[in-house]
Amino acid sequence: MWLAGVPIKVGPDQWLVQPIERKHTVPPKVKRVLAQFAIGHMLDVRPDLKRPGIAEVLAWTRRRAPANTLRQKRRSTVDGREDARRG
Repeated sequence: MWLAGVPIKVGPDQWLVQPIERKHTVPPKVKRVLAQFAIGHMLDVRPDLKRPGIAEVLAWTRRRAPANTLRQKRRSTVDGREDARRG
């Protein structure tokens, strides 16, 4: 959201400075602030959880999804009869 220019409130009167030029990555300082904000929000929603560290949250952000979850199944434009003929 920050990269898209959406204002993010991280404190009572504190907002993250939005990027002026187009960016493709979030700077490390902004990542840390967003991680702290996410931890606080997570603990507000689920107070019974153990508080994770900033390093742990940043590690979560660097995870990649397994390759098979990123693939989209192609929709076949061939009907059943055409598929049987090719078969």
